[in-house]
Amino acid sequence: MNLVLLFPWLQVILTVYLNETQQMLTEVPVTPATRVTDVVEYCKEAGEAECHLAEVWNGHEGRVLSCPLLS
Repeated sequence: MNLVLLFPWLQVILTVYLNETQQMLTEVPVTPATRVTDVVEYCKEAGEAECHLAEVWNGHEGRVLSCPLLS
């Protein structure tokens, strides 16, 4: 059973900037079951080898580790 269909408020849209200048972005639907690797695969272009998810907090950027879930 898909909980998102029963409870649509469990889905959040995550804005992901695809480059450092924040000029290219995509919006990724995430749920409590979404993993970091799911977001990276969603955003990665075909043939792109090196790709990671980073977060910016208080002006400092850090790589998001490949933990099981985003929550």
